[in-house]
Amino acid sequence: MNFSKGYIVPLRDEVEEGYDYKGKTATANVSYEKMKEVILDFIDGLVEPCFFILELPATRQQEETLRADDCAPFHSNVYYADGLSKRQLLEIMNSYGEILINDGVCEFGFASHITRDEIFVCKYNIVKIFSTDEAMIKGLFDRHNIPRRESLKTAWDTFSQTSPGDSKAIEIDGLTCYDLVDKLESFGLYFAEIR
Repeated sequence: MNFSKGYIVPLRDEVEEGYDYKGKTATANVSYEKMKEVILDFIDGLVEPCFFILELPATRQQEETLRADDCAPFHSNVYYADGLSKRQLLEIMNSYGEILINDGVCEFGFASHITRDEIFVCKYNIVKIFSTDEAMIKGLFDRHNIPRRESLKTAWDTFSQTSPGDSKAIEIDGLTCYDLVDKLESFGLYFAEIR
């Protein structure tokens, strides 16, 4: 499986493309070359109005205040743009999809305000889909030749002291994921919370 530019996965050969569906959540390994098409396909099926989510790592200054100690989890700044049309979601993907997909530190997603169906792109090419519509999920992954697997092994399952993964911020056309906060203001992007 091919990973996006911002990720280093030493045991990448152990990770296969595929998905599983448990409860109301599908978890999938999606290869870099299929990621944009899977996202665009999902967006096409959303019920309007829709929203966009962007999660960026908290700043060093924020972490110095928020983290109790070195073993505590890191935090994210969460941004939303609400009440969007599918056309606007496609515009975000067509304008900024390369940085969103390739960056190793941001996570992002698209969803419907009405159905709450959501696609969320996590680190290491892991895609989560939240929906009760199992047929929709199966159809989406079938169209992109991503098989259902009984036991899905993600990149996280391969990491150890001797083979750690790594993720890094990248720059494309002079932009980093942090520049998207200003770039997406015209879509109504706003800061919501620190998680």
